[in-house]
Amino acid sequence: MGRYLWVSVMMGAIGCTSSIPDDGDGIGADADTDADADTDADVDIGSEPCENVMPGDIRITSADDIAALADICEIGGDLDLDLDAFDFTGLENLQYVGGELTIINLPNITQFNGLSGLRSVGGEVSIIDNENLVNMDHLTALRSVGGLNIASNQDLTTLGGLSGVTSLGDGDLRLEENSSLTSLNGLSGITTVTNVFVSDTNFAELDGLSGITFVGGHLSILDNSALTNLDGLSGVTSVGGNLSILSNSLLCESLVDSYAATVTVGGQTHLVGNNPEC
Repeated sequence: MGRYLWVSVMMGAIGCTSSIPDDGDGIGADADTDADADTDADVDIGSEPCENVMPGDIRITSADDIAALADICEIGGDLDLDLDAFDFTGLENLQYVGGELTIINLPNITQFNGLSGLRSVGGEVSIIDNENLVNMDHLTALRSVGGLNIASNQDLTTLGGLSGVTSLGDGDLRLEENSSLTSLNGLSGITTVTNVFVSDTNFAELDGLSGITFVGGHLSILDNSALTNLDGLSGVTSVGGNLSILSNSLLCESLVDSYAATVTVGGQTHLVGNNPEC
C-alpha cells in the first residue's frame, strides 16, 4: 500500500484535510509542506480571493489526480501536467500557480479545456512538443507569467488565447519550431521581457511583439525562413544584452542594418546570414 502525505488546506475559517498519495508517481510525489512554501492566498488580480491552497510541487498523471485537486484554487509550487488525456477538465477552479507550469509531450491534447480560470503563473510556462495542440483559447484569463517557452507544437495555429498576458516578470519569451504558427498575434500585451528568442518559425512578420519596448537581456531572431520585416520590433529601442539577427533568408540585410542602427545595445551585435540581394 502506498504511503500517504496528509496536507492541511485552510478554507477561510474552516480547516479541511486532504490525503494525497505519495508513492513516487502522480499527485503528491513532490509535495512540500515546509512552512516557507509559497502559499499566499491573498493574491488578488481581479477575481475572488483564493483560500483553498495546495503547497509544494504537484505532478498530475491521471484523472484521479485532477479529481483530487477539483477544489484547489492555488498551487504553491510547480505544476507538471503529465497525463494521457484530451484536456484538463476538472481544474476549472485553479487560478494561481506559484512556480512553473509545464505541459510537455502530451500527444492527445488539442486545447486547454479546464484551465479557463488560470490567472497567474509565477514561473515559466513551458508548452513544448504537444503535436496535436491547435490553440490556447482556454487561457484567456491568464494575465501574468514568469516566462513563456512555446516550442515544437506542430499543429498550433494561434496564440490568441494569450492576449490577456501583460507581464512576463523577469522571464523570457521563447518561440521555436511551431511549424503551423504563422502569426504572433496574441502577444501584443507584453511590454518588457528579459530575453527574446524567436527561431525556426514561419512568420512573415513579428507584429505580435509590437508592445515590447525594452529587452533586458538578449534579443535573438534566428533562422526564420519566411520573415521579411522587423516592423514588429520597432518599439524596442534598447537591448541590455546581445542583439542577434542571423540567417533569416528572406530578410533584407539593408532592413536589418537600418533597424540595428535604432537600437541601443548593451552587449554585442550579430547581423549575419540575412538576404544580401535586396
